[in-house]
Order: sequence, then structure tokens, then C-alpha cells
Amino acid sequence: MSNQMPDLQSAASTLALPRLTVPRTVDRSRAHSRMLRPLRVMKFGGTSVGDAACIRKVAEIIHNNFRESDLVIVVSAMAGVTNKLIEAATLAEARNMAQAAQVIDDLRQQHEAAIGTLIHSEAERARVRRSMSGLLEECSRCCESTAVLGELTPRTRDWISSVGERLSVPLVAAALATRGLNSEPIEATELIVTDSFHGAADPKMDLTGTRCEQRLRALVRGGVIPIVTGFIGATEAGVLTTLGRGGSDYSASILGAALKADEVVIWTDVDGMLTADPRLVEGATTIPEISYREASELAYFGAKVLHPKTLRPVMQGGIPVWIRNTFAPEKKGTKITPAGSTSHGGVKALTAVGEAALIRVGGPAVSNAHDVLGRTLATTKAVRADVLLISKSPSRNHIFLVVAASVAQRTVEALRHEFIANVDDGTPDHICVDSTVAILTVVGENLHAVKEIVGRAIDELNRDSVNILAVGQGSSACNVSFVIARKDLRTALITTHNEFERGPSEPPISNRSNGQSFMIPGQSTFASEASREVSEFPRSYRVLASTAPAKARDVEVLDEASFRSMIAHERKRTERSRKPVLLLLLDVGKSLTRDKNGKLLNNVLSALAASTRDTDVTGWYETQSVIGVMFTEIGIEDPGAILGTMMHRVSETLRGNLSLEKFSQVRISLHVFPENWSQEVSEGNPTLYPDLERREKAQRFGLILKRTIDIVGSLAALILLSPLFLLVAVLVKLSSKGPILFQQERLGQFGKTFTFLKFRSMYVNNDPKIHQEFMKRLIGGNHHGQAEGTEDRIYKMTNDPRITRIGHLLRKTSLDELPQFFNVLRGEMSLVGPRPPLAYEWQEYDIWHRRRVLEVKPGITGLWQVSGRSRVDFDDMVRLDLQYVRSWSLWGDLKIILKTPLAVLRSGDAF
Repeated sequence: MSNQMPDLQSAASTLALPRLTVPRTVDRSRAHSRMLRPLRVMKFGGTSVGDAACIRKVAEIIHNNFRESDLVIVVSAMAGVTNKLIEAATLAEARNMAQAAQVIDDLRQQHEAAIGTLIHSEAERARVRRSMSGLLEECSRCCESTAVLGELTPRTRDWISSVGERLSVPLVAAALATRGLNSEPIEATELIVTDSFHGAADPKMDLTGTRCEQRLRALVRGGVIPIVTGFIGATEAGVLTTLGRGGSDYSASILGAALKADEVVIWTDVDGMLTADPRLVEGATTIPEISYREASELAYFGAKVLHPKTLRPVMQGGIPVWIRNTFAPEKKGTKITPAGSTSHGGVKALTAVGEAALIRVGGPAVSNAHDVLGRTLATTKAVRADVLLISKSPSRNHIFLVVAASVAQRTVEALRHEFIANVDDGTPDHICVDSTVAILTVVGENLHAVKEIVGRAIDELNRDSVNILAVGQGSSACNVSFVIARKDLRTALITTHNEFERGPSEPPISNRSNGQSFMIPGQSTFASEASREVSEFPRSYRVLASTAPAKARDVEVLDEASFRSMIAHERKRTERSRKPVLLLLLDVGKSLTRDKNGKLLNNVLSALAASTRDTDVTGWYETQSVIGVMFTEIGIEDPGAILGTMMHRVSETLRGNLSLEKFSQVRISLHVFPENWSQEVSEGNPTLYPDLERREKAQRFGLILKRTIDIVGSLAALILLSPLFLLVAVLVKLSSKGPILFQQERLGQFGKTFTFLKFRSMYVNNDPKIHQEFMKRLIGGNHHGQAEGTEDRIYKMTNDPRITRIGHLLRKTSLDELPQFFNVLRGEMSLVGPRPPLAYEWQEYDIWHRRRVLEVKPGITGLWQVSGRSRVDFDDMVRLDLQYVRSWSLWGDLKIILKTPLAVLRSGDAF
């Protein structure tokens, strides 16, 4: 990667942002009262810092606000700069370096013009220019490396696109200096710790909070204004990431939540959140106050004024967020609060996703595939494509989903890859996409008013021959969306806004006879152009995390097969994202079978609705007996705290919804994956692996035969090889002091310990630290596979001083393994399977490594042993073990057993 992008640490040392200081202008009394001043985090977008004149306006706003509050400033790149940087990177990927260099040179001139206007000191001007030039030169080198490779990696794309914010921050600081304000430019890589998903990273709030307190709090108390780069963060290892386009809003709310600010102010080029897009709808007005939920829905469904994730960090603290106009600061803008206001009869605004795509998953090739819905949702979530609406057609097993057009291609590719095994001829017809649709959404807390307005709008649209492809209600119960052809969007917006201005009226929509009725909350109507069929689905699948207290809402309950499949998908995704998953189980026993009117189930689901987020998945773990909830992507450091909090919240909510008798019959349990975050050895939790249980049931007959072969094979080996056992025992006893057999605690399936037997090949009372250190390097990828005195690639200790002379022979011929036939006979091992690890090896395993132990019983020989053995590195050994698990068959076991003698004779593979 070094040839693709600059080293972040060296870049930080050569391109450190300057601290601009001027003589202090506040008196002692103000310094003393600063401890009581409110703290505001203020973000200025790209148009707000578009040129020198705009930046001066920003400095004036900051100066005026600094009189009454402490400030932390977040700054975007100058308008259009990020697009130009991405253009340069894309040109470089196409090996068009001349045009890429021209784009970078244009950016240099743009920023130099601002420097010349804003900074009057020649020395200061030269210093900022040197810093800017160094950053652009690094950017140019990144582009050159991209051109050489012909590939723009996500990591390199993030680094290049981050340059705009890093260029604009010193300019804002310079403008503040001319007004006598102390400021310090700071790169957000020092503050915001994220996961490693480039292009759409999410913050780790605990680590971010600690860094913000350490880095920013003292500056603020000392009267210094931190100027922070928006849009970017860094992983724990220091690798730069970005939060997604428009992510500076998100940066501001992250810092606001981390510092427990009094409010966050988003300064942009509009007067606030509007009732509709003024470019499309005349008469759109500013919304004075709106709730978190309403604002989130507007952002999620296309309102450009706010990044969709902006409100996530501030919800728990109830921190208000303002949207205000940099160019009209006298206007109050929009205030976003937990509850909002009740004006406009509960209907707040219209928003639209002008460029959306309608994707159909299904057809004859996929109709018989297992859990189409669960696999579809898991696949889209894995590529971070927000699903705006989704519907399932039970009659034809089709899934219809709507996503933003910008993510349609990667979504379709991911879905085709997911279902390719279900398509015999390899044709992609099972995934179809229509990229000519749009979504119009009406948002408001008063759901009845929302439905009424949409109903009247649909009447009018039908009269204007606007085809309504789909209507759906989100699970947040404060929006209704309908899908239309993109060409009809403007007409639909104007018509619906006119109905919005009229407000709700009687009779209610349920009595209307227009033929296009709304389903009850938690359902949707989807009409296909081809089939014109109506299909129902449990709820609109939304990806909107909220830690604020949730109002009761309808909960989709997946069937047992789908829910268990989702558990497996989420568990595997955790292996990549490292964000834990919590599985909560409510065991109601036989109570539901006696619950004829469904009251108990409704009460339980109501309790879950009040205790879960929209991103959490509810389903039957055991049909009509155990209800489960998956709390996905929990970004926490202390598992004990979240477990206690979650258990308390659900218990208290259930207690309030159920009688004492019913509550006492419900058993609640919480299960965490990864099962033990401290990496101590503990048995695996079978509850988290329902897919393994299902697989074992499907392979029940084959596994019985496998166990029979293990018993017969190990007995035959013990009898036939008994003379060899005796010979080896004598040699071991004569070669060194100590017992004949070496007994060691190893880990079997699901981490269950057992006593592992071998002929002793080492001296007694040896130091295990030698092997521990070696395994730590090997598992961590820090052993380079080089045996001393040879060029062969060897991934095992070759000159272990603990091994006796006869021990070397036993290991080379694998005769030391013979006593393991006793382990097979006792059922602790199998003839074929992965090698059982030691406890200290397990502690070094990555999450995905542990599957080799969890998913199958360990064996004497296996695919690894006959595929190179010690010449295979650790990660490839694990991949071979997992390949064995996925493709297991009795015939495969037999082939491995037949290949094992030849592998043993290759004594160079064993040490």
C-alpha cells in the first residue's frame, strides 16, 4: 500500500496544520466565566467556505457567536473541491495522468487565490502555501501510484478525497486570526475513531469521546477555537477513512455527542429544512421545529440539507441540532429536537429521492432458493446499500426493493453473486433492475394526517395519469412513501404539496373508494408493471439507528428459518466488521399456544417495539415458543454494561406490559457474538449457531456413518498397530526421562476441552513460552515461513530445543500422533477434521479463525495435512479447514484418509 498513498504518520509530521495565535482579547472576568458558557459545535458546509468572501462571512459568524459561547468548528472542503479530487483520482485510474495533474493544479490556484486574499502577513502566507503545496504534492503522488497500478482502491480514494477539508481548515483559521481570535486547526484523524469501512465509515464513540476530551477540552477552556476537518476520521491503527459524501454534518454531530455539547449548528446555504425542494415546488417554507424522527426520515429519503446519519450520535443525549443559513444568519432556521412541534397538523414536509432504482430478486431460478428475503437483506446490508422500501411477493417468491440509483450497480452485482449458485445456466435474469424510478415521501408525526394527504394526492395523481408503482409505510410510523416514474416526480411533488398546504380533512382515507388504499402499519402495497399483483410484506426495512426512547411501533416477526438464517449472516458479518451482535431470546414456553386471542403476543411485541431500534431484527427462534431479537452492529467497548442495560430495559418494559403471572413465565437470555471479547478460552455458545444445528440435522445419517467409521477405524488401528505402539513406547522410555505419553489440554468442537494424547517427543519440564511466542507470530502473520539454512517456505518451528533426538524422528514420521486413536475412540476427535488447538493459540485467533474449532469435531488428519502441511501458512490452513467443513462428505473423508500415508512419507513437511 505504500506505493499507493503516503504514510499517514510521516504526512502528519510534514503537513501539520499550523496553530494561528494572536494576542488574547478576553479579560479575566470572561476567562473565569468561560467555565459556565454553553458549548456549540458549528459546522460550515462547502458553499459556506466557497471562496475568500464566503470564508470572511464565516469568520464573522464565528466571532459573533464566540461572544456568548465556547465553540468547536467543523469545516467542509470548498464547494466542488471534493468532486474535483475524485475526478482527478478517476482520471488517474484510467491512466490519464496529464488531465489529473491539471485538475490538481486548478485546485492549487483556487486555494492560492484565497490565501492571497485572506492572509496579509507575507511570512504567514508563505508558510500556509508550503503546507498546502506539500499536501497537493502528496495527492499528486497518490494519483501517480494509482495510474501505475491502474486501480483506485477504497483506501486511496478516501485519502485523496480528504484533501479538500485539509486545505480549507487553515484558511478559516487565517480568517479568524484577522479578527483577533485564537484558533488551532486539527485534523479529525486525531479525534474521530472509526471502523475500517472506507467511503462510509462509522464512528467508535467511546474511543472518539476519550480523544475529543483529551484533545479539545483544554483548548476550549483556554479560549482557543478548534477548527476541525469534517468528513474524515481514522481507524484505531491510524488509517484515514471518510464518513461518506456530505459527512461533515455527521462529523459535527459526532463531536457534539463526544463533548456533550449544548447544541450543534449546521450552517449551510438554505434557511433550514423546508416543506419541499424550492427548486421544484413554489411556496416551500421553512420548518421552525422538527423532531429527530421526522428529520431523519427527510434526510434518509433525499433531503440534501442533512446527512442521513447526522442525528444518530446526538439522539441519546437529546442534543438539539440547528440548520441555519450562512448567508442569512439573522434567520432562525430549523431546530431539530427529540419531540419536535405539532404544527401543520402533524405533517411536516415532503422529500424525494429523484434517482432511485427498483430491483426485483426472484424468478424461476431463485424461487426455490432458501430464505430469499433474509439473504437479500443481508447482502444489501453488507455492501451498505440503504434499502428505502422492500416488499415480498408470497405468490411468486419475488423480492422488490428500492435503493438509491448511486448504489444500484453494486447492489445488483452483490445480489447476483449471492444467488449465482441457484442459477443453473449462469444468466442474470433472476436480478432485474429499473433505474428510472423516484420516491416521494410525506413525513410527519401524525400518521393519520400523513395518510390522508397522501391519499388525496394519489387521487389527484391518478387523474393526471401519474402511475403509482408502489406505496409503503416505514416502520418509524411517521412517513408514507410512494414510488413513481422519475419523469413524473415534479408533478407529484407539486400536487402533493398542494394537498399538504390544505391540511387533513374528513372523511379518513380508510373510507375513500379510490382503489388505492393504504395497508395497516407494517404493511405495504407493491404493484409490478409486469404482473400488476399486490404483495404484502411485514415492514419497510430501514437502516436508521436510534438510541432515543422509541415509541411503540409494529414489529416484523420473521419466520424461524429466516430468522435463524439472519443470525448466521450477522455472525459472519461480525467477523469482518468486528461490531458485536447481541441475540436476545424471550422464551414464553407454552403460553402462546394457550393465547387464543393473541393478547400475550401483542404485549410482548409491543414491549420489544419500545426497546429496540429499526435496525434490529425480530423473529421466531423457535416457532410459537421463543422470540428472538438481534441487536446488530453494537459499537461498544464494555459488554457487561450493554448486557445489563439491555436486560433491564426489556425486563422493565415487559413488566409494564404483562401481568405478574405472565411476566413470571417469560425467561429472558442474552447471547453475545463474539462470545468472549476478552479472548479468554471458553466454550462456544451453540445458541448463536442455529445454522450448524440445521446442517447437522440435514447430515444426520452421514454423521452417524462418520462416527461408525471413526469407531471401527480407530479400533482397527489400535489392534493392527499395537506392535508399533510397543516399539515406540520403548524408544521414548529409553531416550529420555519422563512418561511415555504426553497429555495436553486441547480444544474440541465449540471450545470444549479434552485431554489430547501423543507419544512424548520433548524433554520434561520444558518452557512452553518458546512455542507460545512462535504461535503468536505465526497466527498474527509475522512469521515469514523461512526455515534456517533453506529457501523453503516452512510455517512450523524447525529447531525446537525442547525436542529429544528420538522425538525428531517421531515427529518427522508422525508416529507421535498414534495415541490419538484413543481420542477418536472416546469421541473427542474424528479420524478426519481440523487439528485441535491449544488454549494459548485460541487466544491469538481472529474471530473468523475460531470457526475451524466451532464448526466441526477435530481430527487426526485433514485437508490441511494432505495439502502441504507445514508448508501452508496459518490463514491458508484455516481456509482449508473451513473448505473441508463446507464441502464435507464421506467420500471426501475417505480420499483424505487414503492421501494421508503419502503425506506422512513426505517427512520434509513435518518438524
